[in-house]
Amino acid sequence: MSMTIVERVRESKATELDRLGSSKAVLALTGADLDTLTVLRAAAAGEARAAETFDDWAGNEADEAARGHWKRVAEQEREHAERVASAAEGELTVESGTDALHEYLRELMETDERVGGFVGRCLVADATLLQLVNFFVNESEEAHAELFRELRAETADSLEAAESLVDEESVAVSAAEKAIAVSYDAYADSLSEIGIDAKPVC
Repeated sequence: MSMTIVERVRESKATELDRLGSSKAVLALTGADLDTLTVLRAAAAGEARAAETFDDWAGNEADEAARGHWKRVAEQEREHAERVASAAEGELTVESGTDALHEYLRELMETDERVGGFVGRCLVADATLLQLVNFFVNESEEAHAELFRELRAETADSLEAAESLVDEESVAVSAAEKAIAVSYDAYADSLSEIGIDAKPVC
């Protein structure tokens, strides 16, 4: 049985995904500011950036099925950002900004490339969301941990639905691998700025 796109990318980028999903993820996300509000703000911004990217894609997507998928995931990510902001009980205004991953994604124009970029982004998000769950479990903030469990499950569902949109799998795999590489480089740079090596200590 042939491997799915997700399986192929998980295998080829296993090292980067493992590191992106390490306990250092929240440090990279926040610049080592582990205040609950700062963590929620960073998480909400990530969801809002994704919503903007997928809105952009939906606005100029030639493939009807893909266009519908981008619209759905944009709405899902917008809802995710709102749910994270609500968890801050009125203390948080969502500011999306931009980052290296979404600058890359917004340059993709072909459907297969976009599906690949979406796969890469979802795999990166999955790693980050898991560490957000762990962070809030360790902080004994179970309601926040449960919120990020829900967001992780919903992200996984939208990832599974995307593979049927692909014609040329090799194009999608390449774009997914690039998205993860871009994310990993940004992650490593963020850690380097606070004096931490992205590589695990052996």
